[in-house]
Amino acid sequence: MVSMKKRLMVLAGAFLLGLSVYSQSGEKIVKSRLGDYFSDYQTSYTTATDRCKIERVKVDASARTAEIYLNELFAGQSFSRDKVKGIYRDVKRLLPAPYNAYTIIIYGNGIPIENLVTDMSGTPSEVQKKWGQALHRGAPWVERTQRPYPITKGMQQRHLSVWASHGRYYKNDQKEWTWQRPYLYCTTEDLFTQTIVIPYLLPMLENAGAYVFTPRERDWQPHEVIVDNDTRDSGGTYSEHENKYAWENGGVGFAQLKRTYLDGENPFTDGTVRSTHTVTRKSQASEIRWTPDVPESGRYAVYVSYATLPTSVSDAHYVVRHQGVSTTFKVNQQMGGGTWVYLGTFDFDKDQPHSNYVSLSNLSNYRGTVTADAVRFGGGMGNIARGDSLQEVVSGFPRYLEGARYNAQWSGMPYSVYSGKNGTNDYSDDINVRSYMTNYLAGGSSYFPADSGLHVPIEMAIALHSDAGIAPDSTFVGTLGIYTTDFNEGTFATGMSRLASRELCDVVMTQVDEDLNRLYGQWKRRQMFDRNYSETREPQVPAMILEMLSHQNFRDMALGHDPAFKFNLARTIYKGVLKYTSYQHEEDYVVQPLPITCFQTRLNPDEKEITLTWTPGQDTLEPSAIPKGYVVYTKQGENGYDNGIFVHEPRFSFRAEENVIYSFKVTAVNDGGESFPSEELSAMIAKNAFAKVLIIDGFQRVAGPQVILTDSTRGFDLSADPGVPYMRSPGFCGRQIVFNTALNPKSAWGFSGNELEGKMIAGNTFDHSRTHGEAISTAGGYSFASVSRAAVEAQSVDLNEYNIVDLILGLQKNDGYSTRPYPSLTPALCSALQEFTRMRGSLLVSGAYIARDQKQKENADFLRNTLKVDAYAPVALDAYSQATGMNTTLHLYTELNPQHYAVTHADCLIPLPEAFSTLLYTPTNYSAAVAYQGEDYRAITLGFPFECIKYAADRDKVMGAFLSFLLSR
Repeated sequence: MVSMKKRLMVLAGAFLLGLSVYSQSGEKIVKSRLGDYFSDYQTSYTTATDRCKIERVKVDASARTAEIYLNELFAGQSFSRDKVKGIYRDVKRLLPAPYNAYTIIIYGNGIPIENLVTDMSGTPSEVQKKWGQALHRGAPWVERTQRPYPITKGMQQRHLSVWASHGRYYKNDQKEWTWQRPYLYCTTEDLFTQTIVIPYLLPMLENAGAYVFTPRERDWQPHEVIVDNDTRDSGGTYSEHENKYAWENGGVGFAQLKRTYLDGENPFTDGTVRSTHTVTRKSQASEIRWTPDVPESGRYAVYVSYATLPTSVSDAHYVVRHQGVSTTFKVNQQMGGGTWVYLGTFDFDKDQPHSNYVSLSNLSNYRGTVTADAVRFGGGMGNIARGDSLQEVVSGFPRYLEGARYNAQWSGMPYSVYSGKNGTNDYSDDINVRSYMTNYLAGGSSYFPADSGLHVPIEMAIALHSDAGIAPDSTFVGTLGIYTTDFNEGTFATGMSRLASRELCDVVMTQVDEDLNRLYGQWKRRQMFDRNYSETREPQVPAMILEMLSHQNFRDMALGHDPAFKFNLARTIYKGVLKYTSYQHEEDYVVQPLPITCFQTRLNPDEKEITLTWTPGQDTLEPSAIPKGYVVYTKQGENGYDNGIFVHEPRFSFRAEENVIYSFKVTAVNDGGESFPSEELSAMIAKNAFAKVLIIDGFQRVAGPQVILTDSTRGFDLSADPGVPYMRSPGFCGRQIVFNTALNPKSAWGFSGNELEGKMIAGNTFDHSRTHGEAISTAGGYSFASVSRAAVEAQSVDLNEYNIVDLILGLQKNDGYSTRPYPSLTPALCSALQEFTRMRGSLLVSGAYIARDQKQKENADFLRNTLKVDAYAPVALDAYSQATGMNTTLHLYTELNPQHYAVTHADCLIPLPEAFSTLLYTPTNYSAAVAYQGEDYRAITLGFPFECIKYAADRDKVMGAFLSFLLSR
């Protein structure tokens, strides 16, 4: 019996050994048969040296299974169900018997590729990648209650955490403040990425109805005013009005008791909060009012603060009064207590207390408590001092340029959130705090049911970076995505798989790739990395890093500096986030429309009526982005813009008061949200007017700096042309120094100076018709309307209704490197103006490139034959600051500055014999303006933009003289 058992054991061992040998042999066979298939497998990012490959094969002959493990490069692609089926089909076809009959599992970076599929169709998945029952169903954190249109298929009631990378930080070992990335191509990543996130991406997400939290300061206003109950004599006026219930001490809160703060100091524990019971009747309501003493008129973000108590209500009523207009909000005080809560950014006037304040009442639909603490106006300067006991210093920069670590401390975050390294490593703390702030805010919500936190239902986080790297073939480096799955056993706190982060990453990257390739061609989609990065590892919600492009690669930055590209890039990211969150919420989505075009105003003085018309913008990339209506925003006199009126058709008329300047902006809206606004157009009906002026806004250009590209040089020349930012930009560090690519190592290509870091540069604010209109109104007796150049070029404007046309050309020119053409003159515009002069109308034309930009014969002929300027002798002037003549001296914006766009190069206009110079540049005495006094019409042409005259009194004086000359016969 013992002998038989031994024999059976030997036979079993031999059988198992045979299976093992057979399995090992099978592994070699499988690997050899499939090696070429996977090494030849092509993705959008594989190269001759970076290839997909098999890392190992595991064959189990007894279980008849074969597991094929492929590298991270293979896993970094986008997988669809059809692609996965195709790969399995190919693998089975290539394997010999009996292995082609085995159960085969293919892994990408350790995960079965069927689990890497991104499927937005709603098909059930074996892996839980959706929130399901965890979706937030309650009131949002902040809701603007006066929106004139409903958002039903956007991102309403969704809360996102979005941030631009890096920022200025304290380098502990060297005891200095510095940037986290190098100076390249006139910028640094710390500056560059926020020029996409702040003016473009955040408004797009908010226009879709989302509430967006950002760990870095978002307001580009360097001033900061705080009004608070604990420091009532500082920053403005704090006042309480009591009715049925009095305001009482509600516990610990904010107080600014010092100018700078050291590590560990928390201003949100230095003061007190006010509280009271709610009422349901307006007549019984108590109120608190915070009236700021702003140091100068301008745009200021408004942040409120309060305490969250067990009895807090979800509908605390705030009113922001800005330039005489009231915008109302409901704030859910059941979440977000003890930190700054962003309401919006508004225009506030200096020394106008009755027209500029924030108020809170205890009116509510619910029985409970309303609390009130400090209100902050503006982003401010950095006030966190770093260093050692011998020397602690602040950065000296506006807070929006600093890393998130310092904003977190100013925002009342716990020490463990912003200083996990206990004050010894600000670089690491800044990287971690972006995620830690997100978690702290989301803690206790349905998405992160932790013990502590502020209960804000943040459901997604996205970090926007730019990458390093130079393409070897002068092509694009392109876009890279990063997510993390190998953490906390691959799940979030709710049990949802961290593969949800991969889906987010894939959806956003796919949208970026598809749209940018259709718009610009040859954009490169790189892989998705499943890596252990803090910004994707730490958030307890789906999170990704998007390396949008390479700040070190010239071709990427040739697009990256272009504001039009920044808009399109941000729109692709917004669309990706919209599609992903809509999938999570199992709701349909609609993409918000593009801005309107062909905008114009028209006067009907007899009826005292102003009529607006426009044309909807066309989005060839997105069929759902069709307007369902429009919102007309109106500014009357010195008041601010109102909250808008919804209209169904592209037309709006209203009765106007005489001698009052009205300004208008129009947006397109649909179920998905609101477009960016149109340019601002202004109009006025003058009492007893004897003439009408039409202002044509022909300045539409936005551009990056001058592109330099030869066989041996490449870069951006701020001195030749700094470009035109959209609205304004803090994105430049300084002028590029290293252009030569033949004599310098690649690491030095694009190296730049730092003379512009921390400086805001004004750009095209698209409101210049109002500047011209204000000057026209002071002349007296002139009514005026304004139109976009697109409306004139589309032949939808009757110029002959007016006596004078005032053409604004600003910095308009066809620069040859922007992604869109911006010619100062076009044949259609010239033809309309020539016909206008033939009918005895007179012209006022101003711009910096009127003569130098005329390459087409028709435009040059217009310059000579109509404006009487020598088109063949254009001269540029760089060194000047004034223009003199007509018994006045005009001071001009000629240096880059934060207040107004600068004309760094102006046209010297040479008059033809029948014309004459009316203004001279000083000190050079070159001709700055040309006048023509004909029998049929008159014309004045300025070689600089009229709106670049610094002082309103000078603009008024010279405009009156121009109009008098142009109207005389």
